[in-house]
Amino acid sequence: MKLDDNEYVLDKGKVMPVHKKPSRLESNKDVRRILLRHRVDLSQLAFSCHGRTVSFSGDLVKDGGRDFSASEIDMMVLEILGLNLGVLSDLKNWDINGGTISKREVKDKDE
Repeated sequence: MKLDDNEYVLDKGKVMPVHKKPSRLESNKDVRRILLRHRVDLSQLAFSCHGRTVSFSGDLVKDGGRDFSASEIDMMVLEILGLNLGVLSDLKNWDINGGTISKREVKDKDE
């Protein structure tokens, strides 16, 4: 049923709006906004949304190369979860899988 620019369905005699799943482009844009708001250096981090999950790889650092604290990363993850997205991580410097956040020891290339 089309009443305006939104779509509606008839459910048990009531007209209810259809809640569409955001497109991959919209999800990527929403995640990018969160990362930029937290001043993430996007030149060192790769991310991609697929389905209801966002995947991260690379290094998670602030603009200017400074490290995040675990609580700052927790805030970012909570905002992403608020988008109804799960988080998968293959980060070099942080482990954010399984509900815990811990810093990984990054080894020098000379070692």
